[in-house]
Amino acid sequence: SDSPPVPEYDIDRVPEKLFLAWNRRFRHHRIALALGLEKEGLLDKSYVSLGRTDPENTSFQLEHVVDPGVRQIYGVTDNHLNSLINKLPLVLDGETNIHQMCGDFDAAARKFYQNSLVSLVTETNYELNEVSLTEKSFKPFKEKHPFITLGATGTLQAIRDLGYKTFSDFWPEDYDTIQNPISRMCRTFEIIKQIGQWTDEQKLDFRRRVKPILDHNFEMVKKPSSVLVSDKINSIIRSRFP
Repeated sequence: SDSPPVPEYDIDRVPEKLFLAWNRRFRHHRIALALGLEKEGLLDKSYVSLGRTDPENTSFQLEHVVDPGVRQIYGVTDNHLNSLINKLPLVLDGETNIHQMCGDFDAAARKFYQNSLVSLVTETNYELNEVSLTEKSFKPFKEKHPFITLGATGTLQAIRDLGYKTFSDFWPEDYDTIQNPISRMCRTFEIIKQIGQWTDEQKLDFRRRVKPILDHNFEMVKKPSSVLVSDKINSIIRSRFP
């Protein structure tokens, strides 16, 4: 009785914002994403949380941790960087407690999901070789939100292995197979730019067609995790010993 109500997904409404990205701790891919969105004119059309300083080391300011290689590869200029810095800290509708937002206690952040088109999930382990899903990957499921995942190679496959559905019917998901982190980010950003050019009609068509996937993922995430794990183990056993 204390759980928040089931999220609604209005297939006849175009959200005001394009993307939603929760970021708290500094990571190269999170900063690169914010810079890329700024360069393409998509940052102001999205909900993005990002601090001016790293909450784990407040002496680190964002401009000190921007990878020069990232700037060169993505074509980010000093103007793009300064424009982003001048907007920091990025907060959502006056909400300044990024920890509270990222924790998403009691569906407090639901309005941001409902007023944006696609989540950009910035998993912590982007540059590592092994997949490890955190709560960030599961938030879009419980909020009925489509997502693009910026995680380690194979993150989407791991999500599908658990029984969830992803979005290859709507945009290429080949980025999930790219080993090199910078190449993976470049490919992912091509898809982000493509979505950023959608018309209102395309957005509505997407929302109508994607809803069954969101409903499926929501029902899946309501299962206890122990059930998901045991289902996964059983499916592996069945595949090896048919």
